[in-house]
Amino acid sequence: NIATDYGPYPTAALDTTKEHFDSLLKDPDSAKYRVQSCVKAYANDGLIYGGVVSWTGWACYVTINAKNSYGGFTGAKPYTLMLNADGSVWKHIEGHSHVLLKQVR
Repeated sequence: NIATDYGPYPTAALDTTKEHFDSLLKDPDSAKYRVQSCVKAYANDGLIYGGVVSWTGWACYVTINAKNSYGGFTGAKPYTLMLNADGSVWKHIEGHSHVLLKQVR
């Protein structure tokens, strides 16, 4: 367990997700968001960079279904939104797992 301050549970995770992806989607108004869960987590730099902990916070597992440029829905796609202790977005990754992202148990 990494001894650190992860910040409070991100109760605004849905709003934060919408704000983050708004500029990335072709038709953000059509998007359907679902926050599945948020867990305390940390990320390591790769071993080539020393493997040190580079981020701690909350990993929120979300799915997004939005329209593409043809007007059809793409189907729900999984993402992990990585939130800092203050609730701001550090980054997002596609999918719900990554080799350098670890949940705190």
